[in-house]
Amino acid sequence: MIEPMLLKTCKESDLTKYEKDWIAQEKYDGTRIIVIKNGDNIELQTRSGKSNLASEYPEIVEELKSIHGNFILDGELIFRNNITGEIKFITGKAKDAKDGYTAILMLFDVLENADMNYRNYDQYIRTAWINDFIKLHKFINITSVITHYNSFNDLYERKINDGREGIVLKKKTSIYQDGKRSKDWLKVKRVDTADCFIIGLMKGEGKYEDMFGSLILGQYDSDGKLIVVCNCSGFTDEDRKMFYTVIMASPYKEMFSSTKGELGHILHKCAPNMVVEIEFMERLESGSVRHPRFVRVRTDKEPKDCVYL
Repeated sequence: MIEPMLLKTCKESDLTKYEKDWIAQEKYDGTRIIVIKNGDNIELQTRSGKSNLASEYPEIVEELKSIHGNFILDGELIFRNNITGEIKFITGKAKDAKDGYTAILMLFDVLENADMNYRNYDQYIRTAWINDFIKLHKFINITSVITHYNSFNDLYERKINDGREGIVLKKKTSIYQDGKRSKDWLKVKRVDTADCFIIGLMKGEGKYEDMFGSLILGQYDSDGKLIVVCNCSGFTDEDRKMFYTVIMASPYKEMFSSTKGELGHILHKCAPNMVVEIEFMERLESGSVRHPRFVRVRTDKEPKDCVYL
């Protein structure tokens, strides 16, 4: 199993200082894929390494077979609307949601080619190799370095205004570090916020198996119906102890039916309780959110104020 190099979040609003020694690429909202080609054998490994999606995308596999030699590449599997060209997040395994969309593998890095290990080559060399070696296909494309904007700030604003996820900044001299979250790769993306109320705790695993894993959060829709928005983490151990003490002391109440599936296993349910603010990347049609992260407790808000319109 090969783990892809990961990105850290850029916390600066002014990107000017990165313009000299960094490159910029569009950040696509898709499924991270490690491509392993050995002869006619193609693997499309997901980020965890637990799944090989090659059988799901024979059209991509055939185009990869046509590329000379053996290699290991890094990329993102995205879905483009066949009519509007809009890119929509669809998980690589979501068979029923793919109608009307074309799956495209966006390649952006090389780990190995033939007998050569490229990991310790500078980023700008690896990026140039991808652009020179991989020719455009119908289902394979290249995440190119973007140079036709006045500044990184301008580039980011244009991408956000166009409804895209954001941009990625990579240090020109960075090496490829399998499985590492490096400050040499930064994601700069749009973040939305919401106030939600706590309606339960999810069971923890590993070091948190004796406490809880995440908060189950909800909002009301415009008709006053409770929506389970997400299960959220991203807090300190001190926050975790506080939430555990407060929520476990709240009377148990069945506010929603799901106990498994996306929410996992429930430790405790309660009536709408403490209000917290979260950051998230995208709101889905169901009302749930993607990639939530705890920001703070809102003592100035009540559960009735947490309405999704």
